[in-house]
Amino acid sequence: MQKTDALGDHFFKHTHSVFSFETVFISDIHLGSRKTASPYLYEFLTHLDLDSLKEIYIVGDFIGGWEMMSMKQQKFPEIERRILDVLNYASTQGIKINIIPGNHDEKLRPLLPQLQNRRDKTTFNDNYHFAHEMFYTAEIDKTETNAPHTQTGPQTGTDHTSAIDADKNTAQDTKQNIKLKIVHGDEYEPSLFMKPWFRPVTYAVSEAYDMMVKVNYHASNFLYKHFGIHISLAKRLKNGFKSAIDYFFSHDSLAAGLDGTEYDGVIMGHTHMAGIKTFVNDKSNETSWLINDGDWVESATFAAVREGNGLPEIFDYKKEREKCGFGELTDEEDHHPAHFMAMRPITNRQVRHIQRLWPARNKDKHLQRLQHARTKITQHNNDKHGLSAIMTELHNTASLSAQARKTLTEIFERTKEHSYKTQKEGLKRIFNQYAADETIDNDNDLLFVKTVVREFGQRCERKIRKHEARIQTTMDKLDIKQRQPITPS
Repeated sequence: MQKTDALGDHFFKHTHSVFSFETVFISDIHLGSRKTASPYLYEFLTHLDLDSLKEIYIVGDFIGGWEMMSMKQQKFPEIERRILDVLNYASTQGIKINIIPGNHDEKLRPLLPQLQNRRDKTTFNDNYHFAHEMFYTAEIDKTETNAPHTQTGPQTGTDHTSAIDADKNTAQDTKQNIKLKIVHGDEYEPSLFMKPWFRPVTYAVSEAYDMMVKVNYHASNFLYKHFGIHISLAKRLKNGFKSAIDYFFSHDSLAAGLDGTEYDGVIMGHTHMAGIKTFVNDKSNETSWLINDGDWVESATFAAVREGNGLPEIFDYKKEREKCGFGELTDEEDHHPAHFMAMRPITNRQVRHIQRLWPARNKDKHLQRLQHARTKITQHNNDKHGLSAIMTELHNTASLSAQARKTLTEIFERTKEHSYKTQKEGLKRIFNQYAADETIDNDNDLLFVKTVVREFGQRCERKIRKHEARIQTTMDKLDIKQRQPITPS
């Protein structure tokens, strides 16, 4: 149940700007997969200073489509709906939300023209932008390109290399603009990954990784809460696999991808390994930049520019929140500010689109169960009304009409062969003894018929309650509303 808190709304809206950036790059969120570090992302987004923020780039794998399609149910977690609420609210405040599809949400790629045209502006407003790739122009000091630079992990201090931090009196001719291509990064995978025979290996490691994430979530929370230790077993598994095949920072494939283009480097995600590296192209002797903004599955890392158009820096949000004094994470029972909650109708439409693109693997089976339960409820309601009419007839005339006898016969035929044996034999005897519309003059026979009719009326009510509960359970698994049509895909 959503709590209301006027003071909390005021606090969020006016004093919750803890992190001040102009541009933020995030990727590999995997919404809907239930393995995302969504509480951290929600906390981070709600504490961004929206007055200084201009753009958010979501660099691929925003949706965990692969994972959603492997699930037995597709309920979209409340905390992840809240993430969409915050992004939708930010877009109404003039902040650009730039979305680039990745390999896990690759079904968005053929839909990019439709999404960019925003044919349905009730789902995405004009501040949402969709593309296969984008670019970012950074202003750096020329001396930065004189020597290779490596930042293999997130920075947590404020002493970062950027044009903004340079001496204000530096001569203008020491400045240089570099153009960075923004892509998810799966295009730079080693050719081995593209081989059909290697795909099962990729999927097997992905499944093992997903399982490790589930175990790791509880283990890492326990270690952090009691010992202040951040550790990710799932990440070690994935890192070991990718390192074994030279997956991370594939310089050769990256350099080949930049040759002959206007770009000086790449901002990407995909590998779940945050960091910044520069390397010199052997052919052109030019410096190229590789910036990986990390992930929000377990590491909660991102890239951002504090002010102006400097070079993005890498941040570890788990460490940043500690420096800001944050304690326990928000859960689904905590207050969600009203100005974010006002975006929920838009969020729900977006979630329905997501679920249509990536249905749960047994969605059709659940939908068939829903249809079956609703058919049964209709049938039991009809039986209940028919039995009610028979009871009225017995009370008024102490007889059974031909229609009443037919209704009772049909109801009993739908029961199991060996069920209600005494009632079936008793009614058969009474049907043989009394003709249609003939008064049942034996009080015991009349009482027997009335009792059977009453008991079966109560049975109908129990069956209706049972199927209504089954409908509610199945709808929770499918994350759909009662008013939506139930039609298998």
